[in-house]
Amino acid sequence: MQLKGFTLLETSLVLLVSCFIFWLGFTLDQQTVEALREENFFRELRAEWAGQFYRATQKNYPVNVIFLEDHVSFFQGDKPEKVIKYPRTLKHVGPPRQYLLSGTLAVHPQTETFRSTLGKNYSLRFQLGYGGQYRIVEKKHA
Repeated sequence: MQLKGFTLLETSLVLLVSCFIFWLGFTLDQQTVEALREENFFRELRAEWAGQFYRATQKNYPVNVIFLEDHVSFFQGDKPEKVIKYPRTLKHVGPPRQYLLSGTLAVHPQTETFRSTLGKNYSLRFQLGYGGQYRIVEKKHA
């Protein structure tokens, strides 16, 4: 009497295909998570920039913003107010740069560039906007 079942080759083939499909889904999921982390970084940076500028104009107390290799720091005087770390897929391009936010001083138009390991480049342009507001414009280059 012959037993019915799958051979070792058939079972191995099904296992190999299943592992490939799982790996593919996991890789795409990781890229999605990293892309969301980049978006959240820029959203938090925009919100913090606007909040610090508002506080600087209301209290007439200047705020220093420093872009470093792995994070952005917001200082009021010598005290760090907020530190925002870059996602691991995002790298700041160029030397560290400092900006002064104040209700009476203007920021000269500057550009901060970031490169992503996900294949994107971001340019943040800081400039004096309408009504004394600073704007951060994000440009994605494929």
